[in-house]
Amino acid sequence: MFNTFERISEILREENRDLLQHIDKTKCFLIGFPRRRFLLKDVDPYLECVEEIKKCVMETSMELEHWGMEIPTLWAIVERNIQKAKSSQKILFVQELWIQNDKMEKTVRMKDKSELIKILTFYHEVGEILYFPETGLKDFAILDIQWFVDAFKYIISDLKHANLDLENEIRGDKDYKTFVERGVLSHRLLKKMWESCSDKCFLRFQTELVTYMERLGLLTSITVFLKENHASYRVRLKWYVPCMNRKTFNLEEFGTYRAISSILCFEFTFLPNILFYKLIASCMESGWKILQDRSVKCLYQRVAVFYRFDCFIFLGICRNCIEVQIRNVDQQASGDQRSDIRSELEKNLRKLTKFFHKNLCFRIGYKCSRTKFCDANISEVIYEGRKGQYILCNLCPVSRKHRIYHDDLTWRYENVIYNLIQFFLLFSNRFGEDYIRHAHCYP
Repeated sequence: MFNTFERISEILREENRDLLQHIDKTKCFLIGFPRRRFLLKDVDPYLECVEEIKKCVMETSMELEHWGMEIPTLWAIVERNIQKAKSSQKILFVQELWIQNDKMEKTVRMKDKSELIKILTFYHEVGEILYFPETGLKDFAILDIQWFVDAFKYIISDLKHANLDLENEIRGDKDYKTFVERGVLSHRLLKKMWESCSDKCFLRFQTELVTYMERLGLLTSITVFLKENHASYRVRLKWYVPCMNRKTFNLEEFGTYRAISSILCFEFTFLPNILFYKLIASCMESGWKILQDRSVKCLYQRVAVFYRFDCFIFLGICRNCIEVQIRNVDQQASGDQRSDIRSELEKNLRKLTKFFHKNLCFRIGYKCSRTKFCDANISEVIYEGRKGQYILCNLCPVSRKHRIYHDDLTWRYENVIYNLIQFFLLFSNRFGEDYIRHAHCYP
């Protein structure tokens, strides 16, 4: 067993060292099935190992946030109603539970709907249901999580599975070709996909399923192409599914964008791709416009090109880094523009990382403007906090060695904050001096 563990560790060291933190020799157990049946359990050679596994599961469970939490008796009644609904329903509307609450004795019923929201939020946190107490989501919960997973899995089936699962009519559809190449999913195609598995009831709850998929960052609605504006809403309705985008990014296509900034880096110890996809979706929902090449949006497998704050922003994922670079045709981005872009991205990332493992954190740094954007061969980052007017670039080779001035490298976020603090201090001092000066005029 430990030979297997060492082999897995060796593979991870070669392929992705960041994943080593997620395996632990103390949580490896040797177990198998006895070749002959034992009459007495105390002579079972696997009994001791099973007890070790039980102990490990118990210790891990006790580390959970909700361990030891006192649950009111009423919650057990609500849980019973939820479990009962699970046997026949995929989605439960909160109003149904509230109607059941009104039928209960006054001594045990909930007095306010906020208590019910609290209960549903708890069962979401422990993995029993999917529920978010937010606008557009707080009125219903998804009871069957596997059903929800299957609904999305049916959309993103790879090409091999598609040949088996999807009908020829769907695979030959023009919208399907666009979807598997660029991740753009039309309402018409989604309807066809989910209609082909009518026994799953996906289409019946399309609105609820899509709403939750958008909330989890699995897909996001996108602006329609101008040539389709005359069509009905259903025809124009499209979603972008980032994990389905197979279009590769070619930096040479943007060769005329010569006003290039330094590269802002959000470096993670471990960076799941889904976080990058959710960041793209979050930016789109925040009003960041995707650059469009005629009728095709500049969304690629590992890069997205936005237009925001009068700048062309290249957002990409490279190893364990999310890299951001401003590339304009005419003029360099100002310090204020860089500051605004960084501020919005950092805000979105900090919001998104709250929904991941508690150890999912990042450091902020830079690569110089002469470094190729999203180059996996250059992993070193110049972290913030370097003092001095300039530093010697340690990323570029000797043949292109140069100095990087602080104001050109950083995105001036700290400087802006510093200037604001200085302004308020100056204002306070001036106000104090004026107050004292005027106070002397009175007896």
